[in-house]
Amino acid sequence: MPNDRPIRSELVSSRQINSWFTGLGAAFFAGDVSAEAMRSSVSWRVTAPLRRVRARERIGRLRAGRLPVLPSGSEQLLLARAALERRLRAVAPHFLGASSELLMEVGLEELLVSLVERVHPRDDTHDVWLLLAAVSGCIPDEAFLRGLIRDLRGADNAEAVHRILGHSGVWMGRHDSFLREIEVVTDRPVVFVDFTARHGFNSGVQRVTREVVRVWTAEKRQLTLVGLSDSGVALRRLDASEEARVRDWDQSKAGERSDRVEMNVPLVVPWKTTVFVPENTHEGASATLASIARFSANRTVVLGYDAIPATSGSTVGAVERLRSAAYLAFLKHVDLIVAISASAGVEFSGFTDALVTQGLPGPRVTSVLLPLERIPVDDDSSEESEQRSSSRVVLAVGSNERRKNHLTVLYAAETLWREGLDFSLVIMGGAGSPAYTEVTDAAAALIHRGRPLAVRHDVSETDLARAYLSARFSVFLSVHEGYGLPVAESLAAGTPVLATSFGSTAEIADGGGCQLVDPRDDEKVIATMRVMLQDDALIAELERQIAARDDSSWTDYAHAIWAAVTDPGFADHEGAHA
Repeated sequence: MPNDRPIRSELVSSRQINSWFTGLGAAFFAGDVSAEAMRSSVSWRVTAPLRRVRARERIGRLRAGRLPVLPSGSEQLLLARAALERRLRAVAPHFLGASSELLMEVGLEELLVSLVERVHPRDDTHDVWLLLAAVSGCIPDEAFLRGLIRDLRGADNAEAVHRILGHSGVWMGRHDSFLREIEVVTDRPVVFVDFTARHGFNSGVQRVTREVVRVWTAEKRQLTLVGLSDSGVALRRLDASEEARVRDWDQSKAGERSDRVEMNVPLVVPWKTTVFVPENTHEGASATLASIARFSANRTVVLGYDAIPATSGSTVGAVERLRSAAYLAFLKHVDLIVAISASAGVEFSGFTDALVTQGLPGPRVTSVLLPLERIPVDDDSSEESEQRSSSRVVLAVGSNERRKNHLTVLYAAETLWREGLDFSLVIMGGAGSPAYTEVTDAAAALIHRGRPLAVRHDVSETDLARAYLSARFSVFLSVHEGYGLPVAESLAAGTPVLATSFGSTAEIADGGGCQLVDPRDDEKVIATMRVMLQDDALIAELERQIAARDDSSWTDYAHAIWAAVTDPGFADHEGAHA
């Protein structure tokens, strides 16, 4: 056990560090001079209510058996001291530069004091954020960070050491991070792919994430993939199965889901690099990422898919609206949003403009249109595509959501069936919320009447690709989309599309191969479907237009996103909007 030798003007002793670990701060303020100085300060009196709340929280968790206790003299205490020292040594070069080598031989206490003296009393937010991450083993949130900075006001270095430990002890106890290791990443982008790594599910957002990372991996670009710890307060490296779901996904992984149980997962701390978020985030992740974007010394870049839960809230469920609110709170503080279409970029630009009312500059916004690239199939389906003009199948792809407007498609189909037209309709897409049953009920009624209608949920990539290839044309009449992936997928398969005449779908259709209509105008939808079912020459012309398109690939897209991630001036470059 280290001796109790006071060091550096008696700022802290090994006994005090041990007391902090064993009592989680309850018995830490034992030094007569330090305690008296603290208790006479204005900061001590002002923050008394906060300390009382945290003390009650610690006691409650101890009584419930949910807070780890490290008995003095135990092996765990030695391990906790060693882990804290390693975390501090990992961040020391970022505070002290070359002079950090002079601390190689000093003990934990003097190392801690040296770092605190470097940070305090300047109390730069970035530096305090990094120091707190090292001491607590967690990404500090706003309340944690601001509470400490306020508590440090007017404190001398001795008080600062004690208060940093006192505040950090709450989070260490709450999140059991005593033994957590730390990895500081400075030389490459840190890419947050938590949902995509945990789940084999591969819808639009996950497909974009995987395709971008796949290209970067093939080109051997240096990046660190991270997810979120189960506690929600630490970025972590992925395990092997999670890495495979992101970098090397195939249909066999579609049903996988991570069931890992994390104990003292190492904390990945990005520092003076770029944090890239290519997926939408849930509430817990949004809070942690907001802390990184707002308080750390990193640049943060995200892919912006849409703001539908905020601007078309009636078309999505309450859970998604709440998730979106947390996500937008994170986006307030990022540096750059790369929207997946110009239409989505307009939404995010409006969001940024609105932040002036909160005194925030908001992120910069640019856009790079997603590519058109054919979904691979396991066999040669060229024969199916050659027979498209004689096909009587109409395909509608989209999840079971109100904004996808499947009811309009069903109404138009039923009208044309009553006219005697011979065709079948296939609807493919996610099952959506069980609370939304209008499409399911309408489809069941039509099937009961003998209409040639099929509704399929959760289809494989191969089956979806074959469906596009075998359809005469596809229909996508969503009233609000960030991109409209089914339009792109259909065109990539060489299949014409009846699509919405505005927003991102109109952007995609601009290169040819589509018939555009107002999705809210039933008569125009019916009339256009009728023509596309009866006019072989029109279908042939749309196919010629598709063949003549000059669209980007996933490789092109990944290159553009890499430029956005690695070049701080990307949004200023001519042609950044693709």
